[in-house]
Amino acid sequence: MLFWFSKMRRNLRDVRDHRAQVLLQSYSHRHRHRSRRWHSTLGAGLAVLAVTGGASAVEAPAPRTASAADDPAPRAASAAEDPTPRGVDWVWFILELRAIGGGAAVAWTASASDGVSDVPVVDQYASTFGLGLRAGGPLSSHVQVGATASVTRYSQVGELEVRDAETFGDESWLRETSYTLWAPLGLFLEIYPITGNGFFFGVTGSVGWMPANSNPPYGKIDEGLIMFGYSLEAGYELDRTQRHGPGVFLRFAGWHGTQSPLYTDFPDGVDSRELTLGLRWTLRLGDD
Repeated sequence: MLFWFSKMRRNLRDVRDHRAQVLLQSYSHRHRHRSRRWHSTLGAGLAVLAVTGGASAVEAPAPRTASAADDPAPRAASAAEDPTPRGVDWVWFILELRAIGGGAAVAWTASASDGVSDVPVVDQYASTFGLGLRAGGPLSSHVQVGATASVTRYSQVGELEVRDAETFGDESWLRETSYTLWAPLGLFLEIYPITGNGFFFGVTGSVGWMPANSNPPYGKIDEGLIMFGYSLEAGYELDRTQRHGPGVFLRFAGWHGTQSPLYTDFPDGVDSRELTLGLRWTLRLGDD
């Protein structure tokens, strides 16, 4: 009985040991299988990552090392395509058309028989309207000079103020209170004190002619007056960088005229002061 019991215990221990060995072998087999599958999966993932990384490296654009060189090109092209000049250095010739209108105070004089000159005869007011033409060029971005010509019509306004009734009523007095002044010769100087701004100041000196009386009395011969004048201007030009453009100005002018010193009779004279408002249109020629 005891022998049979010990033999049974030994058989049970052998069965248990065998089962434990079978379980251990099964676990080792599953572990090796999982490890092999995990390694194969990891290897496949690394291979895919390497392939995709290489493709992206090949397909990715190269760094923009030339951006610094390429960047100024569009700006240069836009500057070349912009038709608007950026200054006045490109201008070498200026042509200007102008018109003025305003009023004038006119004093007529004559030389007396006792040798006294410029004796007041009659004063008057007149409305003025004139047209002018200028041609010149810039000396710098601030200064331009040139020649000028103009014609102005003076029309009597209001009553005459007679100062010397005897001379005024004499048949030798041939002056007309509405007259035309021709000024074909003149020089001008114009200054733009602020760079890039249209404000300007100008001065002009001119020589002109007032025609003789168009309908003198019978037996009388009239001569015109030689005129010398100046003008001061201040105005604003809308845009000096454009090829053409308008401007406005305020003008003060003075004129003095007399008959020829060779005139045998007592020469007549005139002095006028006028204030006018002007409009002008400037055309510029130069390099593109």
